[in-house]
Amino acid sequence: MRKLTILTYPSYKLGMRIRIGNFFERVEVIAAFIWIFTEYFKLTICFYGLALGLAQLLGLQNYKILLFPLAFLILTFTIFSHPDIVHYQNFMSIAWTPFSLTICFFMPLLLLMIGKIRKKLEKP
Repeated sequence: MRKLTILTYPSYKLGMRIRIGNFFERVEVIAAFIWIFTEYFKLTICFYGLALGLAQLLGLQNYKILLFPLAFLILTFTIFSHPDIVHYQNFMSIAWTPFSLTICFFMPLLLLMIGKIRKKLEKP
């Protein structure tokens, strides 16, 4: 009977095993590059949206003044929120679903409803 193992990065491990002939090996480098490239752009877009949204919320004319403090806060929060992979995996298995539902679904829905109510109240 085969032992069931849970891999942290299964696509990376799969890339290590891919071998086409004797000339096309080490595909995990390509997979890692694509992963880093997409994560970079995703984080850049989210960071820009956070800075722009916070600047609008605070009524600032320029969002660029918030970039360094936000980057510092995000870096600090990243280091202290999950000190190791075990803590991260525990968080993902237990707390991620309620956390993401609250932040990504219920809060935007609540804000949308508040906006619709305000719009109806301002109309007359």
